Amino acid sequence: LDYEFEITNLGNVTLSAPYVVDDPLITDAGGTVTCPTNDILPGASVICNGSYAVTQDDLDAGQVDNTATATVGAAAPVTDDETVPAQQNPALSLVKTPDSMDAADFIVGAVATYTFTATNTGNVTITDPIVVNDPLIPAADITCAPFPPAGLAPQATYECQGTYTINSDDVEIASVTNNATVSAG
Repeated sequence: LDYEFEITNLGNVTLSAPYVVDDPLITDAGGTVTCPTNDILPGASVICNGSYAVTQDDLDAGQVDNTATATVGAAAPVTDDETVPAQQNPALSLVKTPDSMDAADFIVGAVATYTFTATNTGNVTITDPIVVNDPLIPAADITCAPFPPAGLAPQATYECQGTYTINSDDVEIASVTNNATVSAG
């Protein structure tokens, strides 16, 4: 985020540099706030600038809360707050992969094992448990790894496995085709 800090001289005397803007979000992260060096006449303003790198915690919170304090010479320090909303885009993708099975083993009663890999393709941490729904595999036959206590971070993956018993209809058409879905919250 690029921040502009406007310092306005509300008094009746000219203010001179240096102008100091204390913004912990920027300065505590090693950044700086730069200000011009020209004088500020009564009623006039100067603009100082600083940048802040948005964190995963900010995105998960849905906003960046910021407080900055400006100090100029003998004038009393002034503080202002700003809240910037974050653009949250939660999203998941799913890849369903069958274990390898030889054609000779594709018989009635054979058990096919599938791995469901869900990926957090959004920009926020997913904290609700992930649920896989497969119309061919009952929920009782789908097992998942323990859900991470801190949630599933962006680009992280989460795996489940399910088993399906091949029936005579599957053998007759020599394949099993279906789609699974994944959801969270």
